[in-house]
Amino acid sequence: MARRPDPARDRTLEKLDADLLADPARSTEDDRRKMLELIVRSDNQLMAALRGLRSLALPDWRVASHSICYSVWSALAGPPVTLRRPVLYISYYDATQPTKRMENTTARNTEKILSETGYLIRLENQARAHFRGMMGSDLSTPGITCTDEWILRSPITALAVGVRLEGDGRLSVFAPYGLSALFSMQIIRNPAFGDEIAYERNKETLLRLWPSLHTT
Repeated sequence: MARRPDPARDRTLEKLDADLLADPARSTEDDRRKMLELIVRSDNQLMAALRGLRSLALPDWRVASHSICYSVWSALAGPPVTLRRPVLYISYYDATQPTKRMENTTARNTEKILSETGYLIRLENQARAHFRGMMGSDLSTPGITCTDEWILRSPITALAVGVRLEGDGRLSVFAPYGLSALFSMQIIRNPAFGDEIAYERNKETLLRLWPSLHTT
């Protein structure tokens, strides 16, 4: 299901200056963080999902990766016409879930809570990342100790952004490489990510959705 037009969101973002936000010489990281929060809070679909996830109280959770790119790049360049239904990438860290069966139970509960949001749900417990080979990288990758460490190892720096809606309504943002690449719509490889195949797969997916992305 494609995102429906949202006139209120469009009015809120009509003065968005993408060129200004993309230029580190003309805007600050604080400027970009404020605009990211505005975009997220203006995205009714994403906010509904964040509120649902907050109610689940998953340990150390964030919405990250392509989900944040989708919201920001849709605001900057319009939603991709080739994507019928966006994917919500949710990561959490729970070392008390030693089995895939327990992880699957959490996934079913999450899908039930978020069933009205219109997203396809992709939920991953990063405490079990070594069993998955770190999103396609080799199994020799050192184990992950928290969700933010998984975000730190994203294949593309623009994907290395995670958000969480806190209990007091604050929006917690983790962006270890900053937000300049996200707002400049650039695909920049994360040097900390060593899997060439996984990097190329992520790049091709993003370029298929937004052909105007800049590559380096």
